[in-house]
Amino acid sequence: MIVAVASVLFVVLILAGVPLFVSIGSVTALCLVFGDYGLAMAAQQIFSISDRTALLAVPLFILTSTMMAKGEGARRLVDFIHALVGWLPGGTTLTAVAACLIFAALAGLSPAAIIAVGSMMYPALVTAGYGERFSLGLLTSAGSLGILVPPSIVVVVFGVVGEVNIEALFIAGALPIALIASLFIAYSFWVGVKKGVWRDRFDASAIVKKFVAGFWAIMLPVIVGGGIYTGLVTVTQAAAIGAVYAFVMEILFYRSLKIKDIPALSRQAGVMIGALLIIIAVTFGFNWILTVEGAPDALTSWIVENFHSRAAFLLAVNILLLFLGCVMDILSAVFITAPLLLPAAVAMGIDPVHFGVIFIVNFEIGYLTPPVGINLFTSGAAFRKPVSEVARASFPFLVIMLFALALITYWPPLSLWLVRLSGNM
Repeated sequence: MIVAVASVLFVVLILAGVPLFVSIGSVTALCLVFGDYGLAMAAQQIFSISDRTALLAVPLFILTSTMMAKGEGARRLVDFIHALVGWLPGGTTLTAVAACLIFAALAGLSPAAIIAVGSMMYPALVTAGYGERFSLGLLTSAGSLGILVPPSIVVVVFGVVGEVNIEALFIAGALPIALIASLFIAYSFWVGVKKGVWRDRFDASAIVKKFVAGFWAIMLPVIVGGGIYTGLVTVTQAAAIGAVYAFVMEILFYRSLKIKDIPALSRQAGVMIGALLIIIAVTFGFNWILTVEGAPDALTSWIVENFHSRAAFLLAVNILLLFLGCVMDILSAVFITAPLLLPAAVAMGIDPVHFGVIFIVNFEIGYLTPPVGINLFTSGAAFRKPVSEVARASFPFLVIMLFALALITYWPPLSLWLVRLSGNM
């Protein structure tokens, strides 16, 4: 009864526009009081996040991305990518997809990629002959790809909330993201051939020049991502290495930042970190109530009784998550729905790592679906276009992502093969 009332109250608060941490915190406090648990339990659950060492990765990754964006590293990385692949058929789009993927991964959330990469690549795509509509759709859609790539904050949060191996989640996301990015590039190549777009000439000296200029920036994703994929370091260790590396790179090697800039950058990163940790803290209390009241067990039992095949269950989950992606941001969805749906998925015989990839890809798509599709609004503001126009431009890429989601959902080896190969299962 308590859970039912809390769920209704939570939905009402969210629809009323109340901030997420206030909504969850208020509902949690009411449940603790009326459930005779006592408010002291809230403090215990908030304190329990100190035991989740993987959460240390979140502020470190945010600080890394902040230094990269404010310094020279990000721009030099994009310049090298363009020199390396810009001469290929569809090379400009390949640069845009790769740059969006890397920026979204470094920032942890895709809007940062759209703003940072869009300012550089949108004029280049239009000048190359792709047209405004295609360029708008590509940049808006490609910005969502990085949330499965190290050092994605979304993956870390899902792993902590769902108690799933974070290193395995990153490894499992490699092939699905490669699939979606390849489909984007293939479609872009077809559009480029159809439009007869211009491309750069191959210039080996330019590649060498940009490589030398951007060497230290190039090595950051190699070190962080490579360390996680090979299992040499944990996600938390990789985050610490990345933060120290970015600091040394921008201060000593590129000299794009000064020591006096670090406090301001730390405050900027701290605002995002603080907002995120408040939500995590109150969510832990809410999830504890759900567990004590037996909500996950009740939902699992209902699903097992009413769904007699994994295929039907996964279809229902995808429909639910796609709907939630239209009305919730991804971190809110992770906090609220992952603890409920993950036990049911495990009970249906679905690997939790595979389910995590399915979960996150669904919300990648949610970035492109109104009314809450954050990428649509970000692109609309960044490129000064109506949101309706951005949505129409993104539609072909949305179809591509839905096709990829079907493959990822019903072909588990696409997610799990590398995980098994790495020994993380």
